[in-house]
Amino acid sequence: KSPDTNCPRKMMMPRKANAMPALSKRVEFPGDPDAVRSALEKKTVDPDGRDMYGLTALHKFASWNKRDLIDILVPYLKTETLNAQEPGHKFTSLHYAVSMGALQAVDALAKMPEIDTGIRDAEGRTPLELAQSMYKNPKAEDIGGQIIASLKK
Repeated sequence: KSPDTNCPRKMMMPRKANAMPALSKRVEFPGDPDAVRSALEKKTVDPDGRDMYGLTALHKFASWNKRDLIDILVPYLKTETLNAQEPGHKFTSLHYAVSMGALQAVDALAKMPEIDTGIRDAEGRTPLELAQSMYKNPKAEDIGGQIIASLKK
């Protein structure tokens, strides 16, 4: 009998026997900083790995506005993961932080020299352009104004 190639499970690539599970598959909101730190230090998870939706742990932590988890994770990441785009909207972690109004995450990510603030999503927007489209005429003290100011630094 031939395998059913229409079944998504059968089409998935098998995980290598020695491969570590992606951190993004092991952590859920709100995230436990001690558990994340321990898993990374013990090397029991792949910090750069993606979940079934194509999200990295950094995508999740940025959208959750979890600066503490971002600070724990970033030293373990490859540079390309810092700017990784998810497959759907082509959002980077910085796009996710902007879209969720996650000011602390936007501020942390925008200050990192390795973060490419010029990456465009599927609609052709940089994180700054996304923020400007979301927050029309923001005041400096509003969340939108603060996010835009963080991205312009």
